[in-house]
Amino acid sequence: MKYQTTKFKSERIEKTLDPIFKSATMRIEFNKIPNNLVVECWDFNYTSAAEFMGEINIPVSDLYAGEFWYTLQPNLSDYPNAEVSGDLRISTVFYFHDYM
Repeated sequence: MKYQTTKFKSERIEKTLDPIFKSATMRIEFNKIPNNLVVECWDFNYTSAAEFMGEINIPVSDLYAGEFWYTLQPNLSDYPNAEVSGDLRISTVFYFHDYM
């Protein structure tokens, strides 16, 4: 996930075509909420370079607590030759802290 110039990474799941990731947590202050959340998916291999699998670009206004499926999309400007395939399930949870 990318928020402005900061990247958040999940753990790497090896030896499976159907990985289940535990979580990647991102903290965003309300006065600095971005317009979009970008999630990139990569296939990491031991014998060759990492391959871009696709990305999703989610308007933050569409996010609310729940579980959602997204189809990976190409990023033709950065990875014009990538073979994009797959779906991504995202679960969102919001925590509000009282700073009084």
